[in-house]
Amino acid sequence: MGLGDAALAIKLALIFVIVGFLLHIIGFGAPYWSSGIFGSVGLWQSCSKITDSCSSIDTDIKLGVGDWFTATRTFECFGLIGSIACLVFIGIFICVGRCSGSKCIAVFNVILLLGTGACILIAIIIYASESNNLAWAFGLATTGGVCFALAGIFMIVSMCQ
Repeated sequence: MGLGDAALAIKLALIFVIVGFLLHIIGFGAPYWSSGIFGSVGLWQSCSKITDSCSSIDTDIKLGVGDWFTATRTFECFGLIGSIACLVFIGIFICVGRCSGSKCIAVFNVILLLGTGACILIAIIIYASESNNLAWAFGLATTGGVCFALAGIFMIVSMCQ
């Protein structure tokens, strides 16, 4: 079985995984999770409009950065690792001969996809509850998390057919 032989739900799941991965990876690294008059902040960098420069965020200094920020970064990292694993395992599910269409791999994919979406969305909820002036990278990461959850739902649909 290859991509041409896969069910529509599997093809949709693959599309959502690819789109979710791309959106999440861009949002993950961009320093525009929130922005204001003086600059913008991401998970890893803050950029100042005054000095026109960016610097990395050091959570050890704790200058206005609480445990919520560390939790957000942690869940986003889990989401990034999960998103890479989702790409690998959905590829295995679709393309690798003996594993193609396997119920065991399908169940693992569902757990992985829903878990990845949950990790990303937990990070989003934590960040949104503590931050103001949310920006475009936050939106991309949010959309990426929703895409992974939708891909998991499509995998469930394909298992029920």
